[in-house]
Amino acid sequence: MMPIGEGLRTQVVQLQGSESLYRCQLTVFAYDTPQVDAAYDAAYGCLSSAERAYCDRLKVRKRALEFTFGRYVAKEAARAAADGALARESFEIRQGLFNQPILVCPDGRDLEVSIAHSNGVAMALVHPRACPLGIDLEVLDGRTLSTMTEHLTEHESALMDRHPVASDRSYLPAVIWTAKESLSKVFKSGLLVPFDLFEVQSISTRSEVMTSAFRSFSHYVAASARVGDFVASIAYPKMTDLRTESGAPFPSLALPGSSQAG
Repeated sequence: MMPIGEGLRTQVVQLQGSESLYRCQLTVFAYDTPQVDAAYDAAYGCLSSAERAYCDRLKVRKRALEFTFGRYVAKEAARAAADGALARESFEIRQGLFNQPILVCPDGRDLEVSIAHSNGVAMALVHPRACPLGIDLEVLDGRTLSTMTEHLTEHESALMDRHPVASDRSYLPAVIWTAKESLSKVFKSGLLVPFDLFEVQSISTRSEVMTSAFRSFSHYVAASARVGDFVASIAYPKMTDLRTESGAPFPSLALPGSSQAG
């Protein structure tokens, strides 16, 4: 098994609409390990010539790691979406006008990808174009949470103060932030528009999954969960029901600090 095989996890995420079932593939890889150099070499080998050229121009190692492993997990998710019939190397992740990732499939499959990375973890969700989705991931540390808290709107601050579970309030800024950023990726805007545009209107909690509704985008919601030292969010159409293949309300992510990470 090549070095990157350790710690790589891919699973099915399903969204049930009124008439259609949309199958997506979510891949996560925690690469901040003593084997990171060997894993990087393996992931770099899966890049296209254009992707390698871009990566080689990156002067900061952290950025090169994020780019390379982000592309790798995206290609692994795409390979899974193709039922393993296509090699990772046959996919390419190009950059759009706003630097959004554009998945190019060798057989012309109508798929899109959303990529996130934080503190040594890369995550990608490949989904049918017909069902727009976005993901985000953030580590829970004091500095990051402080920055997120500073960017809360007045309404979001009030939501946090009124949240019924006191123990959740410590990481609620990360829930709100990742919910908003995952929605921004649905619209391919990222942080190029005022973040307040994606203001969270309400938050409900069920089975340790928080669901955010948006003031200006009532046709979307975001599911968020704390997993170890991280918070992850998936923004998806409100008219669908998000479940894993086993029926769980949120994917099982083996992230650092979680019991699943071992």
